[in-house]
Amino acid sequence: MTILTDRLMIKSQVLGQRLSVRIAQKNLQLLSVEALTNFLESQEWKFAKTMPQWPHHYIVRANSNDRQLFESAAHSLNYHGYMGKFYKRPRIYFEANGLRYWTMQEDITTSNLDDQFIINRDDASLIYQSKR
Repeated sequence: MTILTDRLMIKSQVLGQRLSVRIAQKNLQLLSVEALTNFLESQEWKFAKTMPQWPHHYIVRANSNDRQLFESAAHSLNYHGYMGKFYKRPRIYFEANGLRYWTMQEDITTSNLDDQFIINRDDASLIYQSKR
């Protein structure tokens, strides 16, 4: 393993612990992978037309019929997800049925976990990692 991979694994473990605490504190439900996938597939996704260079769709918590379920899904997505990168920025991704999902936050290692107001998705075959 590389030093970067080791650091991402440690950050992932720490974040997983923080997420478990946050889910309990906010009285949210940790969704199973199946329930999370069902929630994500049942949503009405909008195309992010302002970012055609990174084609993806999104849903917004403010438009959700059930904000608590939306928040449970956002936290569950990060809990069940894996550490990846968007260019050089670390992100947590969750994949299901050929689609990749992530929550909108600037830096998963320092951002407030309550600030997950958007869930994005794209084709899991797209690659946005830096080649350097």
